[in-house]
Amino acid sequence: MIEWGPIAIIAICFTVIVITFTFKNEIKRAIRNKSAKKNAEPITETLIEVFTADENYTNQEPQDEIALCLDEVDNKLWLNAFNKQEYSVALLELEKHILTLEYPNEILKCKILSAYVTSMIDFDRSIELFMELIDSHPNECEIYVWFSQIYSSRKLYIQAIAILDAGLDNISKDPTLVLLKAEFLGEMGSHQEGIDCIQSSIDKKTFTSIIYYTLAKLYKSLGDPEEQLNTFIKGFQLNKLNDEHLLIFANELEATGRPKESLYILKILEKKNPKDFKTIGHIGNAYFKLGLYDLALISYTEADKLCEGKQEWIKANIGNIYHNIGFYSSATDHLKKAVKLSAEYEFALERLTQAVEAKNKEVNIQKELLKQAQEFFLQRL
Repeated sequence: MIEWGPIAIIAICFTVIVITFTFKNEIKRAIRNKSAKKNAEPITETLIEVFTADENYTNQEPQDEIALCLDEVDNKLWLNAFNKQEYSVALLELEKHILTLEYPNEILKCKILSAYVTSMIDFDRSIELFMELIDSHPNECEIYVWFSQIYSSRKLYIQAIAILDAGLDNISKDPTLVLLKAEFLGEMGSHQEGIDCIQSSIDKKTFTSIIYYTLAKLYKSLGDPEEQLNTFIKGFQLNKLNDEHLLIFANELEATGRPKESLYILKILEKKNPKDFKTIGHIGNAYFKLGLYDLALISYTEADKLCEGKQEWIKANIGNIYHNIGFYSSATDHLKKAVKLSAEYEFALERLTQAVEAKNKEVNIQKELLKQAQEFFLQRL
């Protein structure tokens, strides 16, 4: 799963407009919009997986998904440079890689990526490159996807949606473009419009896992947890949810006070992939919520082995259980390891402090008890 990390971007306010011009005129107007372009500064994007934990369980937040072609490009040197913000180097690596390619579809994918990376260096030139690609390949979905990203990553959702609408004019009701448009509408706060966009453009009989997930996410943002749940259940009952979205569904069930149902989904995932530490760790969460602490500890310990002790949230939850049952030394040991893995992990830091205090309290109680026992024997002299 591709995940793009949180980005500090200057907030830009727009008056909602009705887009009535042709696609090229819309883009030209965006180029002339100097105030918008001024705020379209290069940004940092990294591919990371983030987990957070509270005192009872971890919560893997649903991450936005985009139909990108990263995995289809063999040369990843450009990506390493991109993640280091070495955009000129990334661009050079892509250009060098293009020269080694034979098939037109591979060359096109690299040219799309080059146009995107160029946006980090020269925004105007990036727009020109994307326009050239559209002129030569008007029915290529990925061009519109990536083109829209140079705007959406800068919170310029109106321009991004204009690009997707142009793509939909050429590729009618393409599900990838429809879903991305719905995502952008949701980012603008127009969650119901995003829902309507999907439901009016995509036949329900063709719904896939990502469609059910996107709808569920929009319902959640709309403040309608019941419809969010119904959407996930429908996808599950029709066997349409993939493993990733099943895990998210299980997490949502757990977060909304349905640990039994969450455990049921997680057990299905466990049968499919018994070595997945995320699934096993979340099974531990469900057991914890159900008060089955021994089973929870067994699951957490197994998950810790599977991830080779490299996940702070699992270490912290093991420490949390030991703390709750009064095994403060064991709790301290695991919580220290969690903090070592992530020095700013607030939950682990808080619980570590509590465990150390509880351990010291027991030591002081022991001293007081020994003192009382000594006095008992002294009184018998």
